[in-house]
Amino acid sequence: MKLLAEHESLPWNPLIARTFYRRGIIEEWGRGTLRMAEMSISADLPAPEIEEGSGCVTVRFRHGDPVPPRNRRSGLAKRQGEVLALLDRAEDGLTRYEIRDRLGIVLSDRQVRRVLEELKDSGLVVSAGRGPSARWKLSV
Repeated sequence: MKLLAEHESLPWNPLIARTFYRRGIIEEWGRGTLRMAEMSISADLPAPEIEEGSGCVTVRFRHGDPVPPRNRRSGLAKRQGEVLALLDRAEDGLTRYEIRDRLGIVLSDRQVRRVLEELKDSGLVVSAGRGPSARWKLSV
């Protein structure tokens, strides 16, 4: 199929395509399927499968193996990386207050909580316990 190679772009619905372009959702005509394939492959996922028939196009994404937590550290915010580095050196984990004190910068408890929740949502850290006395560790 030509959609995974350089091809002429003929949007099925030009009005929707133009709206997406103006909103910045798409960057240029004819690159969407190529970018999906490039991004899938760069994330170590199978390339999308594209089928054309019955007047429509179907794009199917297959899932790959989960990425181990330690490989997901690229692209983290500076503060997230600093917290991970602290937790990497702490065998028994650290509380929010210990993390805040060891960072050596002025952070509120709310900011530390937010960073920890982001890392938890990414699967990089886990907590044992609840509230301020919870101990945070790197996930296995």
